[in-house]
Amino acid sequence: MVSPDVRASDNSTALHLAATTGQEAVVKLLVNDAKADLKSVNGSGYDALELAAQSGFSDIVEFLLGCNGSIDEPAPDGNTTLHLAVEFGHPITSQALLKVHENIGLTPIHLAPEKAIY
Repeated sequence: MVSPDVRASDNSTALHLAATTGQEAVVKLLVNDAKADLKSVNGSGYDALELAAQSGFSDIVEFLLGCNGSIDEPAPDGNTTLHLAVEFGHPITSQALLKVHENIGLTPIHLAPEKAIY
């Protein structure tokens, strides 16, 4: 079997490409069966969760979150997964990410007034 973490010339893996193009079945196969590395980043520094959010594939985002994908790790440009979904105009993906924040508890915007950061 070929490793799921083989990289293309732009440092993307099969998981990055599947997440970017909305190939949910391929993403699930790579993660569940081939044990692809969820934390690996492409040449631009984005992981599969960030790429799926940026591309608006909410089903893939929800799947990767269920596999312990991190929503608070900033990308190289400083944006979180939620920032990327909002910036690229994906309301359904943004709502899915906001629900995760609700389940975690307080978000940074909730903590700002408490810490007098505004």
